[in-house]
Amino acid sequence: MTADIDMQNKSILVVDDDESVRHLIQMTLRRQGYRCTEAANSQEARQLLDIEPFALLLSDIHMPGESGLDLVAYVKSTYEKTAVIIITVIDDIETARRALSFDIYGYIVKPIDKNQIVIGVANALRRRELELKQKNQSRELEGKIKRRTRELSETVEKLKARESELAVKMEELHELNAALKVLLDNREADRVTLEENIQSNVQKLILPCIERLKKGTVRNKSIQSEFRLLETSLKDLVAPFARQI
Repeated sequence: MTADIDMQNKSILVVDDDESVRHLIQMTLRRQGYRCTEAANSQEARQLLDIEPFALLLSDIHMPGESGLDLVAYVKSTYEKTAVIIITVIDDIETARRALSFDIYGYIVKPIDKNQIVIGVANALRRRELELKQKNQSRELEGKIKRRTRELSETVEKLKARESELAVKMEELHELNAALKVLLDNREADRVTLEENIQSNVQKLILPCIERLKKGTVRNKSIQSEFRLLETSLKDLVAPFARQI
């Protein structure tokens, strides 16, 4: 798998209508370990590009049919991973400048020098490698940012939901506290009423009855003593109620 990728990164498409030029470029690059494919014109080049990916397109500008500039424009818009070097004659610098506007990776001047080919191709492929690496890193970073943003958004939504739940529970607790306060107030009122009733009953009903019984048994000191003890006990019993009231 790694070997296949390495060969793809060294695959070069040479496009020139001059067979001798194609042969010279191909022999020079193959000696450097590159895999070269030839095309005599832009139409053949398009067909080859549709079949397999190329790391580098090396194209002449002036060819019969579609010009090299049109081919370069097509490749730059369709195959973003393919680097481009143009081949031009020494007196066609203006055309070369136009080609540079396509963000090509360099140009080779005819008559072709082998060293110029080797250096130009090596530089172009190195630049392509760095740019692809940078794009991959940018995509990875963008993916991480999107994932992190999505995670943060989900966390915020969970926090909002939790906040809403807490608000509902706080409201329920507030209502429960209010109900409990009413219950305690009612209970306190019932207790006070009960104490008042006990004290009133003792004062108005029981103690007068004991007083009458004491008068009826005035000669019996033992019973009188028991009545006094009962009376004292009852008064002690209702005394706390009286103080609270």
